[in-house]
Amino acid sequence: MSILIVLRLRGEINRRTKVREILRRLNLPSKYSATLVNDSPSMLGMLETASNSIAWFKADKELLLKVLHARGRATGSKALTDEVLKKIGLDIEKTVDDLISEKIKFSDIKTIKPFFRLAPPKGGFKASLRKNFGSGGLLGENPDLPKLIERML
Repeated sequence: MSILIVLRLRGEINRRTKVREILRRLNLPSKYSATLVNDSPSMLGMLETASNSIAWFKADKELLLKVLHARGRATGSKALTDEVLKKIGLDIEKTVDDLISEKIKFSDIKTIKPFFRLAPPKGGFKASLRKNFGSGGLLGENPDLPKLIERML
């Protein structure tokens, strides 16, 4: 088991109620938002059900650090600067290590917002947003997603 980065790529129009509920439970409120989830069978079932709206991949330490520094927000929508981290008593390096080794869940950290707001990718999308990865698109489990997230930061 590991930690997954889940990225929402499509909106709510013409989505089933079940998919909308899954997106709400995953803390993916709008397009181009991302979150971190644990790789468990129940979570994978939720991801597969909503795979026409989201993409995911197994996270690595370097990308997690970049995402937290660039788009992480503390409660009150404050950027995660060194001053804010000292106030809330959090060490990003240690937290990322604990997330990857599954000592803690991302949802257990109450001082960081449970999602990241990303920008549309610079240079646009290189594949279709209407197809799964196996069919030449971006949706579903996608090992090429780290490159896309780098362009969205």
